[in-house]
Amino acid sequence: MPIDPSVLQRRHWQDGRIRLGVKKISKNGKEYPSKIDTFRFTSPSKEMIEGVAELYGGQVQSWESPQGPQFEVVTDAQRIPVIVPPNGLSQNMELWDGKLCVRRCTGVAMQPPFVGPCLCGADRDIKHRLCKPHTRLGVFLKEVRSLGLWRLDSKGGNAAAELPNAAEFLAHAGSYVDAWLYIAERGGTIIDKETGRPKPTTYMVPGLTMEGASFDELMSGRSRAALSWAGAASGRSRPRPRPTTLR
Repeated sequence: MPIDPSVLQRRHWQDGRIRLGVKKISKNGKEYPSKIDTFRFTSPSKEMIEGVAELYGGQVQSWESPQGPQFEVVTDAQRIPVIVPPNGLSQNMELWDGKLCVRRCTGVAMQPPFVGPCLCGADRDIKHRLCKPHTRLGVFLKEVRSLGLWRLDSKGGNAAAELPNAAEFLAHAGSYVDAWLYIAERGGTIIDKETGRPKPTTYMVPGLTMEGASFDELMSGRSRAALSWAGAASGRSRPRPRPTTLR
């Protein structure tokens, strides 16, 4: 028999990461993050990245990650079928100094190994805190030959506000839920650092959705098998489109 979960917490291993941006080099030689409008996958496994590229397009390339040599592909896909496991989503308010996480909290109380109340102040507006929201979603890639999780990290406020509700709704369908992971373009305004005036901007936001089941069916807790069959039937009712890009 396995060790009791109360003694040793079980977890899925991670096969790779799903990313929403790339690093570019500025004219003065400094790295900076740049958004992309399709999913980017990275993994130590070249075979898995090749499998992703075969399904969703893109060119497989070597990539020097902070953990060592890996492989990457920027796909053409803005929507991919996934399976969401139980407790697949986690959130924290975090303060980072380079690659070091200085502290982590719920927004009200510190997370282990730290103790005590949030150092930023639980009554302070989230936009004015040193700690920022970090949302991590682990999913299985339904069509890729991989048994491990693929993790998507987001530091955006929209993902922090919306992904937990989507994951909670999906949890009503069962333990491991068939869903679609997508990214969509949103518009907003930011303050121009040079002029100090608002200017329009766009950004990409990740989301989760399910097809083939109504809201009532989802909230009633129908079995995963029934909902999966409905989703499969929905997919068969129309040709599967080739992933497209906004470029």
